[in-house]
Amino acid sequence: MKSIGVNQWAGADTWLAEAAHDLQQVADRARQRAQDRWKRLVPSDKFFELARQRFRIPQLFGVAPVRWYYQIGDWTLAEIRPTALHDAKDSATFLVHVQSLYVVDSMRGHGEGKRALAAIKQLAEDCGCAVTLFAKSFAFSKDGDLPNAVETFDELVHASLEEMWPIVYQPEWDIECLRFFYESCGLTNICLYGPWVYQRPKEEDLPFDSHFIYMPQSMDAGHRSRERPPQPALTALIASRVDTFQPVFKEATHGTTGRSAEVRGMAAKAAAVHGIRHDGVEVLRSSGCIGHRFPLLAAKARSAAA
Repeated sequence: MKSIGVNQWAGADTWLAEAAHDLQQVADRARQRAQDRWKRLVPSDKFFELARQRFRIPQLFGVAPVRWYYQIGDWTLAEIRPTALHDAKDSATFLVHVQSLYVVDSMRGHGEGKRALAAIKQLAEDCGCAVTLFAKSFAFSKDGDLPNAVETFDELVHASLEEMWPIVYQPEWDIECLRFFYESCGLTNICLYGPWVYQRPKEEDLPFDSHFIYMPQSMDAGHRSRERPPQPALTALIASRVDTFQPVFKEATHGTTGRSAEVRGMAAKAAAVHGIRHDGVEVLRSSGCIGHRFPLLAAKARSAAA
């Protein structure tokens, strides 16, 4: 539209095009603000932001009574919480912990757990955040005796969020299956214990080979190489609770089925370098290595031998 005289106009009115242009500018500014906000988030915050978008939040009577619970798919309930390794600088910014991952008992054996873990791993890749967990097999029971009593997802939500159902811990052979499952899904052993372990009974300790971490390829190189410094308190802990940490060092020095000869050899060298005695009571001379994975120990062994 153009002016052809006083209060006289000719051509189409441009208000619609101008309004569309203004709306586009508003949308672009909002999109840019969202992108800037995303860039400012640390990896762990990004993880929970994406979790709220991709997973459903379980509810009781129309409300979510407990934080950190997520429904993955139709049959899996996960509890994922913020975490930190007290002696690894800023670890809370790039770590989250899977407290529990439970598939409705009647749907086990159909790959639901593997699909849920794959979804968690993909989320970790998308935000560069590492995921830790413990391999501890448990089940809900209605009578406190027989496990695996959950038949529907609603029952699982009530058992988990209301905490009215007894928990039955599964035998060691079931935990072995769980360890194999996590290893086959690409998770790696790492020691997750810190001084907080002193606050609980010794019988609640888990062997080192039940501690796992998933470090995505997108993880920041500085976070990936972050090392935990030596801790005299944890050296004493290992000495006093050697049965907790012994299995992984037995594997390092003697090997177990399922480990290649090359990996066993590197692990044995790493064990020797870090002062693990071979007299049946393996105690670390320095606790600085307990937060490292076998590949890192092997690299130190090769470096020391060079």
